[in-house]
Amino acid sequence: MKSVKAVALLAFHSIVIWFSVAFTFQLMSWGFPGVHINFGQALAFLVVSCVIISIPSSPGFWGIYEFGGMTALMLMGVVANNPEGQAQAVTFTMVVHFLQWLPITIYGLWAAGKLSVSATDAEAVKAK
Repeated sequence: MKSVKAVALLAFHSIVIWFSVAFTFQLMSWGFPGVHINFGQALAFLVVSCVIISIPSSPGFWGIYEFGGMTALMLMGVVANNPEGQAQAVTFTMVVHFLQWLPITIYGLWAAGKLSVSATDAEAVKAK
């Protein structure tokens, strides 16, 4: 972190990633009836979800991520705070979460296989 150029590139890269993820949320909302978010709301959805998943939870943040997404959509007024609105919010969040989780998990399993990393090896590293 001694190089200003490296710090600037790291910051730029981080911003591009966050904006790209937010755009995917906005893009996904176009396919969900009753859940239409603009880019600012997509960024807010991302921030709230990231803050919520900082709470210790299950692997993959299943459950807590959906709670964060539902909360974000209700707080922004994207969906109503009633059973129908909550169902829309949870469904949207589950689909978005699954579509983010699946490719990374598949790649991780492929990479572990390619590197010949077994579950026992992973547990041994975890225990250290």
